[in-house]
Amino acid sequence: MEHRRGRRVGGGKTKTNYRVIGSPALLCARTNNKITAHDDPRYTREFATKAYCSVVVNGAIMRLLAQAGIPVAFREQLSDRDTLVEWCDMFPLEVIGRRQLVLDGSYVKRHPDLRLLPEAPRVPRLIVEMHLKTGHGGKFRTLDGRTINLHLNASKGQEDPLIMDPHADVWELHHAKLPLWHAESRFATNTRRPEVRRDQVVPDVAIIDEAEDLVRQVFYVLEMFFNLLGFRLQDIKIEVGISRVTGRLVVADVIDLDSLRIIDTLGRDHSKQTHRRGESAYHDRTEVSFRHRTRQGLSAA
Repeated sequence: MEHRRGRRVGGGKTKTNYRVIGSPALLCARTNNKITAHDDPRYTREFATKAYCSVVVNGAIMRLLAQAGIPVAFREQLSDRDTLVEWCDMFPLEVIGRRQLVLDGSYVKRHPDLRLLPEAPRVPRLIVEMHLKTGHGGKFRTLDGRTINLHLNASKGQEDPLIMDPHADVWELHHAKLPLWHAESRFATNTRRPEVRRDQVVPDVAIIDEAEDLVRQVFYVLEMFFNLLGFRLQDIKIEVGISRVTGRLVVADVIDLDSLRIIDTLGRDHSKQTHRRGESAYHDRTEVSFRHRTRQGLSAA
């Protein structure tokens, strides 16, 4: 079935969303070649094959998750840059699952005592955390459509703050990359920075529980899958929303090599850290190789 793009209805730093003519509950997501880092536009880069590889890898991963019974917004890959997805009402949350605590990652920065260990520790029980997804200046949109500005400074790494207890009625927000005891870690409310209540972001606390369950399911499936391909999954980030097709909470946005960290048996990175170092040639070889291995793995599965 041919799906024709309609008018633009939004998007983000790495993709643009369009309506699908004749299918009001679907979107066409067009990926661009940009890759972001550190919540700072100064570190945004472009690679000629980034969109293509992102779409292919995301498609392979989403099909695998769907086969495992995990609800996803993904429908099908339309082209080298376009993906057909269910239109979702997104929650401004980043849900993260961690198995290996990377020594230069944000978790260890918040717990610097872990740097005393000889190598990055792997944890037997998956660590799940949530961050409030914010835009420029620390802005996010509430359930009732209002925009709240937390006045966060991207150059200081303050955007996308850690939610200490997502189940609490009022959220305590912390800098994602400073030790918890640091004087500037907690973002205290004041005349310029209003408090953030859970009911401004999600309609019910059950959404928090479902989102935590989803990231665990996603992680366990991909952890086993990457092991079969000779990679080790260290951590992953997902975003969630309510599908306008099913009314269910689903894994939305994309899962590509900028959404997770994987290393090979020699400890070499094959994911977002490679992008951020600007190793474009290595990036291209890695993702093209990964694409073929992923397809082989999915066929075997």
